[in-house]
Amino acid sequence: MIECYGPVYCGHDEARAWFVDWHNRPEKGKVTRWEIFNILYGEALKMAAVEWDFECIYDGNLGSFLGASLVHFDDTKITRIQEYKMEKEHYRPYADQENQSVT
Repeated sequence: MIECYGPVYCGHDEARAWFVDWHNRPEKGKVTRWEIFNILYGEALKMAAVEWDFECIYDGNLGSFLGASLVHFDDTKITRIQEYKMEKEHYRPYADQENQSVT
């Protein structure tokens, strides 16, 4: 698994260590919202893409961002997850003043 901010977990042991660390220390981090708003699935490609809106408290700080995960799998299990992050605040730096808003 490759997280959007850099960490990589290879194999069952590393993924388990990450999971245990996150869940055994609630003072360190807590997911407060994780809304999935789009899933694209390609059975022939053995892949899914998931768009989401994530929020958590980590080391006492509230943070949130938009993201996407590419999930690769074989016939029985997930083989790789790659996460990507996108800033929530969007802007149009080259639009004229009347067309600055982004919907």
